Amino acid sequence: MTSRFLKFCVVGFSGVFVNMAVFSAANNMGCYYITASILSFLVAVSNNFFWNSMWTFKDRQATAGDIHRRYVKFFTISALCLLGNLGLLFFLVEKVGLAHIFSQATAILVMSAANFIGQNLFTFEEKKEEKPVSAS
Repeated sequence: MTSRFLKFCVVGFSGVFVNMAVFSAANNMGCYYITASILSFLVAVSNNFFWNSMWTFKDRQATAGDIHRRYVKFFTISALCLLGNLGLLFFLVEKVGLAHIFSQATAILVMSAANFIGQNLFTFEEKKEEKPVSAS
């Protein structure tokens, strides 16, 4: 579990890089910071799904038909974490008065643990082996 969490964090870090790059570019082009956060999320979530599927949870590979279902689960859990991220981002910027970039990075870090738990339990859940029915 520790190794998997560390891999999840490495993938998450790459996602943070992608997220922050898109967020910064959108923000620098005059995009409202909440809109920039949503755009950066949409790009980063696909990056993270790919790498978590191929590396972090590679031992829990899905069949071709399950990939779509897994992406929907991954996206849903990530979207719920995004709501937490946006709430914290708004609080840090509007109520605490912190800089947009620092607030975004902080919000991402805070939501990482919840995201790992959700993805581990629901998106990349371990398949339970079916026990044969005994004829007694």
